[in-house]
Amino acid sequence: MKTIISAFLLLTGTWLVSCNQKQSPSQVNAGTTNHLLNDSSVRFSWQVTGCAEKGVAGKSRSGTAFSEFPEQQVELSPELRVAGDSISYTRVVSHLCCRQVTVSTKREKQTLTITEYWFRPGCKCKCSSTVNAVIGQLPKGEYQLYVIETGTDPVNDSPVNAADTLLRRSITVQ
Repeated sequence: MKTIISAFLLLTGTWLVSCNQKQSPSQVNAGTTNHLLNDSSVRFSWQVTGCAEKGVAGKSRSGTAFSEFPEQQVELSPELRVAGDSISYTRVVSHLCCRQVTVSTKREKQTLTITEYWFRPGCKCKCSSTVNAVIGQLPKGEYQLYVIETGTDPVNDSPVNAADTLLRRSITVQ
């Protein structure tokens, strides 16, 4: 019986430690890595702030631990800004706690795709996160930009074959 209890406590402790690892809040790539921009002269960076940044799975909602969850914000539609040779993307999203997100970008000729990939099982609470991405050093021209949301099922964390198009817009880089 002691062996079973010890094994359970060890597994629970390992799970709690692994669930509390922070996601890297910013990623910068030259664009030659898997699923990123193909043109090495184009720069891409992203940042997540809020609940999805922390990845606070397994936290208790009682007492002061509940204050660790960011205050819920009003969900905003995706916003785009074009300035010079850069495109800036921002979205405030309300989601299940414990979910995390990574962002990638792909460029194929005059088509740009920003993909939000949501993963990890969701907890039984709601919180908000802000997703930011910047694509810089784009050559001048007309582009078709798509913002896609995909990921895993929030209940069982299994891959989902569906993807939602959050934004589709023609933009001009000057």
